[in-house]
Amino acid sequence: MIQTAGAGDHFYVRAHFSYEAENQNEISIAHGDLLLVENSLLYGQIGKWYVSKIDERGNKVGSGIVPSRNKYVWI
Repeated sequence: MIQTAGAGDHFYVRAHFSYEAENQNEISIAHGDLLLVENSLLYGQIGKWYVSKIDERGNKVGSGIVPSRNKYVWI
């Protein structure tokens, strides 16, 4: 079942790939960055996540859209 309203999961992950933002809604990430995934079903679709980067002190240092790993591998 695809969720059509509200946020998806809410969890922490380490980035397993680097990604360079392509527009102002996205965020660049580097392999190993700690990310708080705040919505894993962005726009009710699988493939894009809304994340916040977390620094070594546990503070959010930026937020934006990144492709999920499955979407990134597909691209």
